[in-house]
Parts: sequence; C-alpha cells; structure tokens
Amino acid sequence: MTVIGIGGCTALIVTGFGLHDSIFAILNKQFDEISLYDATIGLDEDASQSELAEVERYLDGSGDVARWQRTSQTMAEASAGGRAYDVYLYAVDDFEGFTQFIDLRHRKDDTPVTLSGDGAIISEKLSELLDVGVGDTIILDKDGRVEVQVADIVEQYVQHYVYLSAPCYERLFGEAVPRNLILLEYEDGVGSDEVSARLMAMDAVTSHSYIAAIRDSFTDSMEAIDYAVVIIILSAAALAFVVLYNLTNINITERTRELATLKVLGFYDMETTAYVLRENVFLTFFGIALGLVLGRLLHAWMVLTVEVDIVMFGRTAPPYAYVLAAVLTVVFSVAVNIAAHYSLKKIDMVESLKTVE
Repeated sequence: MTVIGIGGCTALIVTGFGLHDSIFAILNKQFDEISLYDATIGLDEDASQSELAEVERYLDGSGDVARWQRTSQTMAEASAGGRAYDVYLYAVDDFEGFTQFIDLRHRKDDTPVTLSGDGAIISEKLSELLDVGVGDTIILDKDGRVEVQVADIVEQYVQHYVYLSAPCYERLFGEAVPRNLILLEYEDGVGSDEVSARLMAMDAVTSHSYIAAIRDSFTDSMEAIDYAVVIIILSAAALAFVVLYNLTNINITERTRELATLKVLGFYDMETTAYVLRENVFLTFFGIALGLVLGRLLHAWMVLTVEVDIVMFGRTAPPYAYVLAAVLTVVFSVAVNIAAHYSLKKIDMVESLKTVE
C-alpha cells in the first residue's frame, strides 16, 4: 500500500509539471525557434505591379525592417480518405530564403529538410491526424482535389501546414503561384507600429499581423493549465499524507505494547521513531522509483488526451519534472514522519503495558 500510494504521488507530480512544460514550451519552440519572422503582410492579389513595387520599395528603404520575403500562402483542406483538416498551404520558390523565416526541421533528429519538386512537406500533427507517413499520399482540396505524395514531416506545434515547391504547386493546381504574403522581420529593439501604419495605408496591403499577438492569444487561452497543475500537486500531496499517515498510525496502534516496552527498556524517542519509521523510508524510495516510471506513462497518456486538433503538445516531460517529483515526495514523507514522531512520544508506557493480549 505504501509503495503504491507513494508511486501514485510521484507519478501525479511528474504529470503536473510535465504537462505544464509540454504545453507552454511549445509556444517558445513554435514562435521563437520555428517561426522566425515578426509579422506577416497580406497582399491584394489584384494589386497592380506599381502598387506592389511601392510596398517593396518601402520595405527595402525602411531602417526598421531587417529582412523580408514575398511568398504564397493559401487555405486548403487535407485528407487521406477520411476526415479533412484545414491547412495553411505554402508554395515556396526560394526554399533557402524561406527557411530563414520558417525553420523547417525534424523533431527527433537533425537531418536537414529539403523541398523536392514532386512531394509535399507536412506538419507532424497533421501526419498523426491523417495517419500518414513519408511516401504516403494525401489529398489537397483547393478549388479542386489533387493528390500529392508526402516527402517529409516537420516539427510544428500550432495549426497545420503543407509546403509545396512553386513548380509542384503550378503542376498540381494548374495556376500560377499567388505570391500574396510577405514574411517580415524587424530590427532588434525597433517598434513596429509606424511600419504597420505605413503599410496599411498602401493600396496593395490587405492585412498586417504580429506573430506576438498570435502567441499572446494562445498563452491567454492556456492560463487555466496553471490551476490544473496546482490541483494535481495538491492532490499528490494529499495522497502521500493519507497513505503514509494512515498506514503509520495503524502500525503504531497495533504495536503500542511493543513500543511501550522499548521505551521502558530505555530507548530514546528518536531511537523508537527510527525503529518504527525506518521501513517507511525504504518503502518511500521504492515508491518514488515506481512513480517515476508511472509518471512517464501517465504524462504521455495525459498529453494525448488533452490535445486538440490544431495543437501538438510536447511529447516528453522535462528532466526537472522528475527531480521535483522525487524531492517533493521526500518532503511529504518527511512531514508525515515528523507527525508520527510526536505520536510516538505520547505513548503511555504504564497504560500500554497493562493491556492484555
């Protein structure tokens, strides 16, 4: 009972801290490491060349803009014979330049990602929902359904993405690539309000979106996770206290005469406490070892359970979650042992020895 109770306590703590990191760490990965741009500028597809040239001249001459690239982004639906999911479809003509704004990488290894002329790169969460891997075929629906082979799967955490080369896009959909988006990176420490105002005043610009605003909206929507973590930690503490305290009390109650005899024979309070609680210490360490294993499994199950379709959470708990789980479990155990020590001090040697067994 002690090993199972302590194991459950440790597993809950690993899950609580691991779940918090899995959810909030993806925001840093998505918006700091993968999405390297600061803003996107939507362009009117019907804008004239002179109107588009005005935008480009301003971006080239602005000291607030570090770099920019014009690309193509449209909405489509991706499926593989079952449910369809909305995706952001990018058609890339300068892959090397594009990766300076969006880092296409693998989550599990450092193998470089390349965009071939015939296949599509899709985000990892989309591959899981569609149950497809490299070499499988998916269906893209955008003013007509086309089939394309999955060439690679990349790390993405928020929304679903499909990346095609420009020639592949033109071959599949039979139309020119609509270069309707500009990825923009500002100079460090430079405010972007003035740039946004100037751009929105131009006829060719339809929208200006800050990636920081998107990040803040996701952060606000996930703040409730902090309360869930606190509840999990408190539940873990309650479990440890209930299991250890009750089992220790039962142990002391059933051995009252034996413990009173030890006190009569001259055992000091600390010696008597060590005699009774030594087994608690050993069982606590066995429980922690079991809990660390169970915590890894519980965390993995919990992450998959709470995920929504458009978000992929981190799949592993960080090392600090295991360390904190072990330390907090030891703290809870010590607190119970201190309470038990005072119970042992109150044993009446005379009355206990009068009991008849």
